[in-house]
Amino acid sequence: MVMGMWGGTAGLRLETVRGLGFLELLCAGRLDPRSAPRLCHELIRLLYQHGRVVADVAGLTIADECLGVFREAYETAGGWPAVRLVLYSVPDEWADRLRRTGLAPYVPIAPDLAAAVPLLNRRPVRVSRTADLPSGDPGTQAARALATGCGYDWGLSESVRLKAAMLLSELTVAAGQRAAVRRQAGVELRKRALHVTLREWSADGDPDELTRVTLTTLADRWTADPRPDGALVTADLYL
Repeated sequence: MVMGMWGGTAGLRLETVRGLGFLELLCAGRLDPRSAPRLCHELIRLLYQHGRVVADVAGLTIADECLGVFREAYETAGGWPAVRLVLYSVPDEWADRLRRTGLAPYVPIAPDLAAAVPLLNRRPVRVSRTADLPSGDPGTQAARALATGCGYDWGLSESVRLKAAMLLSELTVAAGQRAAVRRQAGVELRKRALHVTLREWSADGDPDELTRVTLTTLADRWTADPRPDGALVTADLYL
């Protein structure tokens, strides 16, 4: 049953069809910097409303700078398992670009509708979530909640959940002590590791001695990458 159709804003056409236990989104036209925000907005809305979406992108051409729009929408809507998204009939030309840029593992790709629907029940090769953290103690609480929530949703062991929460908590507190103007936490499940990140915007993002001891004690591998406007600290917990 056709549910809705949107006309060609900036050359993009979208149509929805209700399936049995999923929603099908038919995309056609050109995805470029003008039309990408609209597709992102509509996809987020549909994922919120229906939870399980398969997108037919056979009629879509896409600019290189817009390749990440499907991952962005998927993760903004809550990501797996809260919502599910699969692309199908992906043109070979930009499927290759998705793989080369490393975006393919985050959103499953299927050759046709029949193959796409079963993939809704399968976790993507990689899943990730990010959160901008408020200042002060609420930011520390939000960081812990992000790590713990991901751990439960993704079926991780109690040990990994606790270590991830402790790492993000320490990194968030340390960034606050350096008067960071912004802090963003990230958690990503890869094939053999949980990847935890804290990006801070501050005058000095170099981890202090306590933070380094915490990272060395809890993480299997970690790095601190100074940036002109702060730092990015990453820690891996092997599974």
